[in-house]
Amino acid sequence: MDLVSLILRWFPAVFMVGLTLMLHRFPPHASNTTCGHRTRQSTASTAAWNHAQARSFQITRDWTMWMVLWTPLAQ
Repeated sequence: MDLVSLILRWFPAVFMVGLTLMLHRFPPHASNTTCGHRTRQSTASTAAWNHAQARSFQITRDWTMWMVLWTPLAQ
């Protein structure tokens, strides 16, 4: 397997792991218009915003775990 093929297969999984780590380390703290899980319902209150960010992180973490587990099988 050549290096380019190996990089193209693993880049999405590595990118998602990095993104998940960044979301865990630096979550959006206040409702804003640039980052975070922004919906009408999540921006309605601070409690809703915090819940939406925590749930969004959990979903991203779970999808990333499955992506990393399935990437070797794609080879």
